[in-house]
Amino acid sequence: MSVDIHVAGVAGQLCHLHVSSLTRVSEVKKELFEKLQVPVEQQRLLLGDRELRDGDALPTRSCLDLTLIKRPAEQAEWRKQMQQGMVEKLKDAPRHVKDDREIVMAAVSVAGCSLEHATAQLQADPEIVLAATENDWRALQFADGSLKSNRRIVLAAVQQDWAALQFASPSARGDHQIALAAMAQAWGAILFIDHGLRKDRAFLLSALSAGLCNLEFAATGLRGDKELVLAAVKQHGLSLGDAEKALQSDREVVLAALCQDWQALRFASKHLREDKEVVLAALRSDARALSLASAKLQNDLQFMLEAVRQQGLSLEFASQQLRSNAKVVVAAIHSDAQALKFASAKLRGQEDIVLDAIEKDWRAYLYASAELLEDSEFGFKAVQRSWRMLKVLPPAQQSQRRIVECAVRQNGLALQWASEELRSDRAIVLLAVRCTWQAARFALGAAREDRQVVLAAGRWPRSRSPRRRCS
Repeated sequence: MSVDIHVAGVAGQLCHLHVSSLTRVSEVKKELFEKLQVPVEQQRLLLGDRELRDGDALPTRSCLDLTLIKRPAEQAEWRKQMQQGMVEKLKDAPRHVKDDREIVMAAVSVAGCSLEHATAQLQADPEIVLAATENDWRALQFADGSLKSNRRIVLAAVQQDWAALQFASPSARGDHQIALAAMAQAWGAILFIDHGLRKDRAFLLSALSAGLCNLEFAATGLRGDKELVLAAVKQHGLSLGDAEKALQSDREVVLAALCQDWQALRFASKHLREDKEVVLAALRSDARALSLASAKLQNDLQFMLEAVRQQGLSLEFASQQLRSNAKVVVAAIHSDAQALKFASAKLRGQEDIVLDAIEKDWRAYLYASAELLEDSEFGFKAVQRSWRMLKVLPPAQQSQRRIVECAVRQNGLALQWASEELRSDRAIVLLAVRCTWQAARFALGAAREDRQVVLAAGRWPRSRSPRRRCS
């Protein structure tokens, strides 16, 4: 689509252009320069009473009647320098330049804080101040006092940086929309917003629901408002600590807080810290929540069974009596084998419990009693649960043929932890290599060069065979 442009001046018709509808205003100015020899920087094109900006596309019409106004050469030169970033020149410019709206607009569009050097009249111009603050939030400090209450201008500044709020008027600091925009940048904005907002329920509900502040910001008299407190704890569970005592005893409020942060349990009333449902809600997030429960629950057998099934490591906070209860400990290690760490010394020396833990996670051996680890019969049973146990058994057990055979039948790589004597044993090495061909590199002596071993390593499929249990 093409556009016919009729360009007129103050004295009458100047020229006619035929351009594409996709042409920019800046391109039209270049064509006018070629036809009329009017420098681009001196051209102002008006469509009616609206000036067209260089970066704009032409209006979508088939015919346009534009008015060309020529800027004075001095104004055009200053404007050009501002657009090129030489804004520092504005500081020492003549007063009539600092009072020129077009020059100042060009300057603040490049460097917002150039507003400082404009005349007071232009510092009170909403369009210029808006352009300045949109470029640099710090320009707000140079705006006329009347504009420091202008919502659009102040919002343009605080949406870049909450610290702009310090330059706003007191009324702007108490504006809901402005305060929320500043707080959305950072909690530090609270330092500058109107303190009256601490008592404004509607504002607080918006801020708390959006997670822009915590309940501590609210005036004391509103910390007993259930709707506000619920909004706060859903975003910041620890805000429960700032709620009134009555709401720290409210089950709905406390459960909402625990869904957000298990540590909120520390602020719940004593009655609710004895409530099984409440404590289990906290335990869903972290085993340490049991440390905040009442001693009564920590010693309750049925509750602890439910707790350790949910979080095995919560066994740490059970009473000493229940940490010695085999039923509780077994339930805990079925949830998390590392819970063996918190069992009583007696149960950490009980073979069946330790073997259960090792089967789930072989590293649980760390918490088994030293006496148990020295027992070769236990060592054999442990290797049956996990071939990796061969690595941590005493050297005497790493030399026992049946234990090593049991390990390498599950995974040939266990050969690396066998004694040197067994790593040189042709039968053991062949068993390991047939299970896992990479085990050949752990063979020693003649076994390493044995023809059957070499052939087994060379032709065996390069993947681990299914784990084999020892009988």
